[in-house]
Amino acid sequence: MRILLCNNFVRGGSGIDEVVRQEMAVLQGAGHEVVLMDFSNRMWDEADWFGKIRLASATLYSCRAKRQVRELLKIHQFDVIHVHNVVPFMTDSIFDAMSAFNGIVVQHLHNYRFFCPSSYAFRSGRPCRSCRWCWDLSCVWFRCYRKSYAASLGLVASRWISAGRRVLWRREPDVYLAVSEAIKEAYVREGLPAGKVMVMPNPARDLSCDETRGTGRKRKLVFVGALLEAKGVLLLPALAKLLPGYQIHIIGAGEDENRLREAVRLAGGGNVNIHGVAEGRELCGLWSDAFLTLVPSLWAEPFGLVAVESFSMGIPVVTTGQGALSGLVVDGETGLVDSFAELPQVAGRIEVLWNDERRYLAISARVRSVYKENYSPERFGQRLVELIETFKGRCLCA
Repeated sequence: MRILLCNNFVRGGSGIDEVVRQEMAVLQGAGHEVVLMDFSNRMWDEADWFGKIRLASATLYSCRAKRQVRELLKIHQFDVIHVHNVVPFMTDSIFDAMSAFNGIVVQHLHNYRFFCPSSYAFRSGRPCRSCRWCWDLSCVWFRCYRKSYAASLGLVASRWISAGRRVLWRREPDVYLAVSEAIKEAYVREGLPAGKVMVMPNPARDLSCDETRGTGRKRKLVFVGALLEAKGVLLLPALAKLLPGYQIHIIGAGEDENRLREAVRLAGGGNVNIHGVAEGRELCGLWSDAFLTLVPSLWAEPFGLVAVESFSMGIPVVTTGQGALSGLVVDGETGLVDSFAELPQVAGRIEVLWNDERRYLAISARVRSVYKENYSPERFGQRLVELIETFKGRCLCA
């Protein structure tokens, strides 16, 4: 097959960006022809003042992205166009370039952005659906996107433009790929036809390495991800205080980093280590000898890539089980599931598992097996091709 991938990469990387890279590598490895049309948030950093003005206007409707798609469609005879993230510089303008495309258009549903501009559907410590009742204006009022009135207004205006053009001539996706059953259920509730939404779990990198794992357990707990309230990272200083014999390592960056550092200071967190973003061998070195991975998400996680990456290293997960995490982590089998409402209870369960080495080793072996069977890049590539072929068959029959 010939496949066009479309994605707006974000500054500092994201789970979506990693999925796109893995999809490209797996499909090419299987002999498929793949072309990547990519935009990047780094364009903003590299632009002069005039370039920033042009980029700001492009967040409303990107003529450049639309033109690039049209040029690529003239050069290549694609079978599939697979769209991932289009915010902020690619925009839905690319769908206008597909009006005469005869192949399959696939839209990946990685998060809640189709009905929540910020993509989290979470605000002030609780789930939020207010934008659905007021044409997305809540996003502007509460500065949900990048904590900026201007950025939030620009994103909402882009959504209004897209909605207006959809009525006229925008090409709609033929199939939506939801990263979990939780995401599919959310979008079907919002009005997408259930028959057009298929579930396909994300792939995860195999982060297993031989450097430190298996040389002896350490009282080490690791959090990897964006430093955001929605991710539950602000709970960790208090948890660390209850587990003075453990070292808690926090890997990542985000808008709430200052709040996290202040919480660590107030808790007297001498056993909390904040590392910033890490990749490659550095990430492996910080993470691979952990006893458990902490995923205390407060929002309904669309997938939970960090949990699956932890599985690839044979490290069980402690999580709230919010959103898709409830399907990934089974309490007592692949980790511990707890609401995190009572942190002493969480700390106690961690200590009990530390003292039961036989049970821990069984769980560790189980999570590695789950990863190989369900979430490896190779399995993702197989599923993607199978789903596309299945949908093409439906279209031909129709």
